[in-house]
Amino acid sequence: MSEVTKIPFQQEEQPLFYDNHKRFSKNNLSCFQVEYLIPSKRKNITIQSINAVDYSLFEDYISRKEITEYHEEKGMFNRLKQDNSKHFAKFSCLIENWKNIANKHSITWKSSFLQWNLPKNIPFDFSLTLILPIAHKTKKNPREVAREIIESNDYSDWEIDITKQGYINFRFPITYQQEFLRETFQEEGKNLQSEKKNTNINIEYVSANPTGYLHLAHFRHAVIGNTLANVYQFAGYNVVREYYINDRGEQIATLMISVLISYHEQLKGSPPPKQWLDKFKEKEEYSGKSSQEIAQKLINKWGRKYIREEVITNKKEFDILKKEILELILAKIRQDLENCGIEFDKWSSETDLYKNNNDSKLFSELEEKKLIHNNREGAIFFLSSLAGDEKDRVIVKQNGEYTYFFSDILYHRDKLKRADKIINVWGADHHGYISRIKAACQLLDYKAEDIQIVLVQTVSLLTKEGKTKRFSKRLGNTIELEEALQYLAIDQLKFFLLEKEPNQPLSLNIELLKENQEKTRLYYIQYAHARCHQILQKAQEKGLEQISPNIDLLKAESERKICNLLIRFPFVLENILEENKPHHLVHYLYEVARAWQIYYQNNIILDPKNIALTTQKLLLVKDIQLILKLGLELMGVTAPNIM
Repeated sequence: MSEVTKIPFQQEEQPLFYDNHKRFSKNNLSCFQVEYLIPSKRKNITIQSINAVDYSLFEDYISRKEITEYHEEKGMFNRLKQDNSKHFAKFSCLIENWKNIANKHSITWKSSFLQWNLPKNIPFDFSLTLILPIAHKTKKNPREVAREIIESNDYSDWEIDITKQGYINFRFPITYQQEFLRETFQEEGKNLQSEKKNTNINIEYVSANPTGYLHLAHFRHAVIGNTLANVYQFAGYNVVREYYINDRGEQIATLMISVLISYHEQLKGSPPPKQWLDKFKEKEEYSGKSSQEIAQKLINKWGRKYIREEVITNKKEFDILKKEILELILAKIRQDLENCGIEFDKWSSETDLYKNNNDSKLFSELEEKKLIHNNREGAIFFLSSLAGDEKDRVIVKQNGEYTYFFSDILYHRDKLKRADKIINVWGADHHGYISRIKAACQLLDYKAEDIQIVLVQTVSLLTKEGKTKRFSKRLGNTIELEEALQYLAIDQLKFFLLEKEPNQPLSLNIELLKENQEKTRLYYIQYAHARCHQILQKAQEKGLEQISPNIDLLKAESERKICNLLIRFPFVLENILEENKPHHLVHYLYEVARAWQIYYQNNIILDPKNIALTTQKLLLVKDIQLILKLGLELMGVTAPNIM
């Protein structure tokens, strides 16, 4: 590296302003002479540039009085305003400009307006497709709209092409790519994290009825919800992760009978009282492993205490037993989730919603707003049809009991008081609930758009014959989470459950996954991360550990492709937030890993004969490692250094 004279002031002696600067040549290298003022001192300093790209950056920083120090050992500038470099700011301004243009035409901005995967014969990095919806709205020629967008901002540093269809193709300036890689390396990826927003997001997921242990379908909800929560938090939102416990209603009573049936059989070796079986006709309901284990725990603790039929008929005894059974099941659910790295900020109970007369207060509010009516049979209906639901919904049964829907209204009102936006991760069988719950919240003066629903399809087990069999907690033929983890590592399981869109069903063949572990996308991504680590380690061992801040020697198209893939990372996260679909992250990381693998196979990374090129390639390697690690961490998956 060329000699560089450091600016001779201490950290606390920040320059007030620069008097002047001039460029001159010395030994065919660009140099700069800068005169700046600090308190009580005037000093001159000469800094020798490493390359033309650095000169361009340096000249720009000086013009905005941002240079503070040049580090010889790092080969990079420190600046007074590190978040306002020209090229980052300029690209961000372009994006904001496009968003404003979309808003001006009443078009909701989508990250998909930026198309990144262009055909190989197009020598550009991405395409802006916002033109077509604007042209459709304004009835203008797309190319005319494209020209108006170009004229609305300064694109002097960019290579631009308007296609016949009206798309605008862009090619990044090398200065932007270099700045992105440099900042990502310096900040260890923290520059990719958004600033804190004053927006509270409540994400409710899993919320499995406490009628048994968690099985794989529940765990799919868990990993999807947890990844969404991680991405929202990374994007600067204040996130609350919430689990809702349905601990009221007939299904809980049915669970208790199921536990008591198993309790009775384990103690006496004979069928339980006929009255229990008559009251709950389907005697196989919730007859799986969880009911049997809970019954055994009750026997270990209480012996024959609950063998009496009065347990069901005496409300006080019933409530005490109910609480104990639910606590045992919830303790197991919590433990399973925590063992998989999934924790919640809040556990909300349906029963607790009815405390402090909250149900009466809500009912009175509905009456005041004239949102309920009685039918002839005595049931009370909520007028959800007023807000677009297909029909009105029962909230109080003929026997005076509240319905599940009333509890849902109560719960969603409670959440909307605590959050600016709520996201529910629901099973696909709850599709019919979307319109009614949005209608209810809208009629209670909340915005329907502040309630977002992510529907998650089922997970099926592939039988030996290749047929699918749906899980059923009631029939006890589920694969519980604890059991699945005996066959698959937690990383594998999480990744598999995230790999498809949430609204696509999954079929699980554990034997096939076990036999093909090294052919999975997860293995490919983790191996790519480990390879980066090993290369950086080898570089250190060989004395080649210096990482250049520049990329002017990386001229291959494969290197440009990797740069652009890394630049896409924040936009992938934006796409996830727009759609609430974390599978985009899986596909993106695999694309990065694949591009890196191809590049590694066709290029020498550590070349002692070309140290300048090696140091620039190491910048690329380090940034690949950082972004792969960030992406895996957002999914709750490990990024191993050795495979």
